[in-house]
Amino acid sequence: MQLSHEAYREVKCALERYKTAIEKTNLRASTKKTYIHHADTFVRWLTGDFEPGKAKAKRI
Repeated sequence: MQLSHEAYREVKCALERYKTAIEKTNLRASTKKTYIHHADTFVRWLTGDFEPGKAKAKRI
């Protein structure tokens, strides 16, 4: 998926606000990590860096 530079900046800014909001909660550390991981994955999908159902390539 292709995003304009402006849209990408807005999404990244919103993601950082979301992460800050999550970190301020009383959620368990593992729950916070899960919330943030899934939000990061969504942004990766928006930018074409993630494809659902595809396994990560093994790094050598």
